[in-house]
Amino acid sequence: MNFAIIVAAGKGKRMKRNANKIFLPLLNKPMIYHTIKNFQDCDLINEIIVVAQKNDINKIKKIKTQYNFDKIKNIV
Repeated sequence: MNFAIIVAAGKGKRMKRNANKIFLPLLNKPMIYHTIKNFQDCDLINEIIVVAQKNDINKIKKIKTQYNFDKIKNIV
């Protein structure tokens, strides 16, 4: 069994944004979508764990549900 651990707990301070940059749009989807999608579509990965800031966990959960990322097994 292979796991992908996505570390997405940054604050985006260098971008001088008030929000985590992983939620900024890229091609009409949040940036984190593209990272998760690559692992979701990879046959070598069985489960995904996303490491996020505590206050971003619900946003990640919404993205998981919205895009049916069923390989995400844990958001910590």
